[in-house]
Amino acid sequence: MVRAHIMALRSKACLRNARIVFIPESNLAGEANGVSEHIITMLTGIRIVSQKEDRYGCITTQDTKRKFVFRFEDLLAHGAISYHESLVSANPFIKNVTSVELAKRSRMEFERQLRSFRRIHMLSPSIQSDPYVAFSGKAGPDNKNTSRMKDDMVMACLLGIYWSGQYLRGLLRWREAERSLQRDTGRVIAPIVRHTDDGGQEFAERQELIEQQYSIVPETVRKRPSLSQQLSATAPLIAAM
Repeated sequence: MVRAHIMALRSKACLRNARIVFIPESNLAGEANGVSEHIITMLTGIRIVSQKEDRYGCITTQDTKRKFVFRFEDLLAHGAISYHESLVSANPFIKNVTSVELAKRSRMEFERQLRSFRRIHMLSPSIQSDPYVAFSGKAGPDNKNTSRMKDDMVMACLLGIYWSGQYLRGLLRWREAERSLQRDTGRVIAPIVRHTDDGGQEFAERQELIEQQYSIVPETVRKRPSLSQQLSATAPLIAAM
């Protein structure tokens, strides 16, 4: 499916000479590596981002989801997101459907998932811990995950927007050959099979700067004071009474 999508992109005149950067999610064991190695073997000129030295792709956690969402909301607020005039959708498993109809279906499904994607305030299972915020499009009315709901397309959109920004700033490693590990400068850092320091102080400082930029939490979703802080604040009042 990934290969068919890349070929569909290259078939468009406006994208024929575009640099294609593949950003797989690397949460499961081996799936991103398997797909990425297949793409590198079968196609040329594809860059695959590698957040970690020992795997292809990027890792998603609830903390990174928060950064994805805040970046997406910021772009929406500035009108900086829109559909491309030549929307591309390719799925070799769907037969007897024109490319136009397939793109229309994909757009409708994306919008449906986007309407279901939301911020969920979760109560802590322990009285000593603070409540926290989760982001998901798989939760039903009771805020519990259900197999009837999906958010794959929304997550792909969030991943693409956030990590493409990191890539363009030179903060992500990438591979375009099976054993290469490179930065955006084109310099080979280390083979994929090795585990060595990859960027030095300059890389770490630039990454920290960008992470600080994306880690700003809006006032509306800041954590409430912890239990210990609340007790310490009320202790003088209780003593006075």
